[in-house]
Amino acid sequence: MAKKHQHAIYSFLVVIMTHVIKWFSQPYKKSKSWEKSIENGQKSIEDIRKNNPGISDNSIQEKWDKAFKEATETAEKEMGIKSNIDNLSWEQVFKIKYILPVILVLIIVGIIYL
Repeated sequence: MAKKHQHAIYSFLVVIMTHVIKWFSQPYKKSKSWEKSIENGQKSIEDIRKNNPGISDNSIQEKWDKAFKEATETAEKEMGIKSNIDNLSWEQVFKIKYILPVILVLIIVGIIYL
């Protein structure tokens, strides 16, 4: 895998993991920006892999622990609290589509006032 692709995959992995950690740690603060950040990171890694078929799941797994550690540190700094997330699965990072419930979106944009 080319060095620029290694760096890009790692960077997107950290961003996805950071927002997934925040998503589960602060469910009451879920936001469209977290949703879009996760979605964009997933799509970006998918695009890199499509254009570089030699990038295997194993090559991503090799970066997993380091990326998770960095993502946890970033998430904790941004949240101002310690994360209780010990690890993230492949499914949580790449397979789940994180979508805000419609009612929450309506509240956020101010259509419904509680």
